[in-house]
Amino acid sequence: MLEAYSNKYFFHLIAVTETFLQTDDDVNVYNLPHFNFYHHDRKGREGGGLGLYVREDFIVSQLVASEAEYSNTPAFAIYAVSRGTSRILIAVVYRRPTASYPHVFLDTLSDLLPHYNDVIVLGDFNINVANPSDRHAISLKKRIAPYNLHVLSNTHTHHVTYSTDGSLHSSCIDLAIVKQPDLVKDFTVSPAPFAAGHHFIRFKYCTRLPLPETSTRYTRSISKISPSTFPTAVASSINNKINLESLSRINPPPAGDCAMLDRLVTEVTDGILEALDVVAPLRLTTLRARVKPWVTQELRNLMRSRDDAYRTYLRNLSASAHARYRQLRRSVKNLLDTAKNAYIAGRLASASSPADYWRTLRGIGIASHSTPSPLKFFTPDQLCRYYASVSSASSAIDADAAIASLASASDRLGTATFSFQHVTPLDVELAMNKCRSTSCGSDGVSASVLRLASPALYTHLARVFNLSFELGVFPTAWKSASVVALAKVPSPATPSDTRPISLLPEISKVLERLAHAQLMDYLSRHNMLDTSQHGFKSAHSTQTALLELTDAVRGAIEKKKVTLLVSFDFSKAFDTIDHTLLIEKLRRIGCNTLALRWFISYLSDRRIAVRCEDGSLTASCCTTSGIPQGSVLGPLLFAVFINDLHTVLQHSNHIVYADDTQIFAHDYPDRILHLIQCVNSDAESVAAWASRSGLKLNPSKTTVLLLGSLAFLTKLKSTWLPRITVQGASIEYSAIVKTLGIKLTPTLNWEAQTSSIISRCHFALFSLRYYRRALSQSVRKTLVTALVLSHLDYAPAVYDSVTQEQNLRLQRVQNACVRFVYGSIPRTAHVTPYRLALGWLSVRRRREMRVALLALEILRGGSPSQLRAPFKLLADHPEIRTSPRRIRPLVYYNTKRTGALTKSFTHTASRILSTLPFEITLANPASSYKKLIFNHLFALDKNDWQARCITENLTLIPSSLTNILSFTPS
Repeated sequence: MLEAYSNKYFFHLIAVTETFLQTDDDVNVYNLPHFNFYHHDRKGREGGGLGLYVREDFIVSQLVASEAEYSNTPAFAIYAVSRGTSRILIAVVYRRPTASYPHVFLDTLSDLLPHYNDVIVLGDFNINVANPSDRHAISLKKRIAPYNLHVLSNTHTHHVTYSTDGSLHSSCIDLAIVKQPDLVKDFTVSPAPFAAGHHFIRFKYCTRLPLPETSTRYTRSISKISPSTFPTAVASSINNKINLESLSRINPPPAGDCAMLDRLVTEVTDGILEALDVVAPLRLTTLRARVKPWVTQELRNLMRSRDDAYRTYLRNLSASAHARYRQLRRSVKNLLDTAKNAYIAGRLASASSPADYWRTLRGIGIASHSTPSPLKFFTPDQLCRYYASVSSASSAIDADAAIASLASASDRLGTATFSFQHVTPLDVELAMNKCRSTSCGSDGVSASVLRLASPALYTHLARVFNLSFELGVFPTAWKSASVVALAKVPSPATPSDTRPISLLPEISKVLERLAHAQLMDYLSRHNMLDTSQHGFKSAHSTQTALLELTDAVRGAIEKKKVTLLVSFDFSKAFDTIDHTLLIEKLRRIGCNTLALRWFISYLSDRRIAVRCEDGSLTASCCTTSGIPQGSVLGPLLFAVFINDLHTVLQHSNHIVYADDTQIFAHDYPDRILHLIQCVNSDAESVAAWASRSGLKLNPSKTTVLLLGSLAFLTKLKSTWLPRITVQGASIEYSAIVKTLGIKLTPTLNWEAQTSSIISRCHFALFSLRYYRRALSQSVRKTLVTALVLSHLDYAPAVYDSVTQEQNLRLQRVQNACVRFVYGSIPRTAHVTPYRLALGWLSVRRRREMRVALLALEILRGGSPSQLRAPFKLLADHPEIRTSPRRIRPLVYYNTKRTGALTKSFTHTASRILSTLPFEITLANPASSYKKLIFNHLFALDKNDWQARCITENLTLIPSSLTNILSFTPS
């Protein structure tokens, strides 16, 4: 009956309630031609159930549904239905006659309504809206009115004859509720009941296609600026504003007085902007939706013919009309693909620089994955207030009170004292050369403009910066940040699903860079930073942090011990730092009073404003905690803040990278209870430290992992082990812990990490497949190297000990990349010669090269000290003899008793360095040996392929590579 009705009227959507389907029913018998059937069945009891038929050319995704188990609450399923640019929210509802009021459904629907302009709710509510005195009907209409939802009609849709007296009862319980009733046409209720006394309701919903979005924005044409004349114009403009002669006669104001400094900063900034307005004035630009330049008029005419054929098919539903439509659709698709590929290839071929090259790739969606702007879901003021609330976890610091209270304190870490030193124009020049940002801060001066004007600014900025240090004041104008909001998820539901990107004035970062260099030099000279902190320090990285941890675990296994690891998670640590506590810690490391005043000024009275779509800013909001996001100095201040964390540990070692903190300890398996007790004690100490420091630990994201040899861990499985407790929460032992982007398992088996790498690589390669015909081989190679193989190059020294099977799986990923680059390798052909023709190392030797280079950097620089200490240089041990027939190696190593330490970074790196056929001296940087190491490993790869060809009787060089690849006769 439903099929006959659907053949009579061409429907796009058909909603059905009371399907009576069960989970084990064969739903194929209920399918309709040219429709996809979506259903939400009732479990545990017969009856009920919902169904939605949707034409097969629509895209449908179920957003949310009620619990499938039988209950007294209404059943519902909500779908997003889209085709082209149209997107409609469809909800299907069934409420039994005696069921509760649909509160849950309406609450769920209200959360989704702001994201959809077109909303249709269809279902059997068993609420008679035709009865004006029905309390449920009155309540329903009141509830949906604030959301601008409307019941389409109160025409009777259900008729039933009572068996008691034979009377006919009519009601309107089958409802259609929409958000835009003016789009509904031809609403009709069938003359006769369709099933069980219910009539069939049909209507047309004429949705409007969204118009292309346009917005306006003020922009400057930076390309029109002449690098030769612009600095002169800037110098003249600034000199006209600053009276240098009178300025030189004025005595410096007292410490803390910022009026003169702020005036000087304003004059310098205004001078730059005035010169900029002459050569590149602000112009109002209209930004329109991107057009498709490869779509010609001929293609548009063909697309119009395709659309006409589709409408003809809808009118008569004949097989010939359908065949013609499909033929035209296929032709249009092929021609569009060809035109698009040709356009992209032409754009890439004409790219004049790497920046233009990657800009083109981002423009066609290859090198970036865009998400909708959060401003589509929230107002800029809402976001600004939320971001400010996060960064206001503590009260504002009182500068005078803080200085007074710190003056009498005496618990310093040493006798050294830090004070800011005088900076020269040359120092400013070196700092400005490090400006790499492409954004523009709240002052309107971008990094590109700053670089163009730099020759005219060195002396003026040196004067500003020195005055800032002398007064202990950070300029007020540089404390304002403009915030660009980005979405973390495709459809953010709350402001916490968004990410703020803070843009500070670029000139302020130059001052921060100078302050950072002086403070970092002081901390390094006096060895004040925690040696296990691997963040924000040169020669340190996530890889070195993980290597320190994994090598410690392997050392424990060598001693027949197990390791207990606790990985802590801090919630919004960078945003919630208490400024008063930070200043106290800066005092303890030796900052003098003037330096403390400068840091207080730097942190206090900061404001943020969210940037709107047209480039304007919201009203600013004040922040009172945390370090400034996007700053140069902020990360180092955070490192100082958590620098004393390790002092609370009594039994455990620790690894820290930024706010990622792990503690771990080793002991023998028969002392496991004592080990857990010790680690538990230190975990509580970390929690207490976090509480005193104003940081919030997140126990639900804190993880615990027990590591060791398989034999010991198997033995401990049969033993009941107490859990680690953090702030009263009991933490379960995990099978896999992801820390710093690497998945650790109890036995340091890299199966989970290997699968993760393969998944990410395949996803990246999959995203490139649409453009493979538009890209040349060299472009495909560049893209694969940057977007796919980069996943193999993240911390490769950590998981270098993968098994042969895991290495083979990783090699197959690289082989897939080789096939993508060439695009024409026969399916049964070996990929190795093609990989060698590209100049790529195998994945194993790719890791070996990075291990060797990292080891050379550590040996030459001496840090991290924990990774440098185990290496043994032959130069330090002249008593050790080596063969005079071979080059004396840089390091030596002993064969270890177990396989644990043979997989350690020290042992692996020493083995690789000892096999290199050339002499290495630490007087040269590691980068100078990169080409030599590559050539050696590449030659080994070629030798392996030659040997395999001889053994398996394979073709050494395919005919297509004869002029590209060559081998030395063996």
